[in-house]
Amino acid sequence: MAATDKLKIVAERKGLTMAELAVAWVLRIPEVSVALVGAKDSEQVRMNSTAGSYAELTADEIAEIGEILDNAPETGVGHLRALPNPVD
Repeated sequence: MAATDKLKIVAERKGLTMAELAVAWVLRIPEVSVALVGAKDSEQVRMNSTAGSYAELTADEIAEIGEILDNAPETGVGHLRALPNPVD
């Protein structure tokens, strides 16, 4: 089964769209304070604006999504220090 199909199951189990699940996944990282998302209509704007406020992921869901993606970013400030500084 493809990763997108597995993620769709996780999203449906929580009553979320794939976009809402993606926003929740990104916003779970402490260093991320905002998710920049696009929208093609007013319904998507509404969904995007509320996704982070009600779509909290449990530790089990985070682990499940991490396994599905097999590339889950580490959380914590340490992983950001390894990134190149664009100003240098």
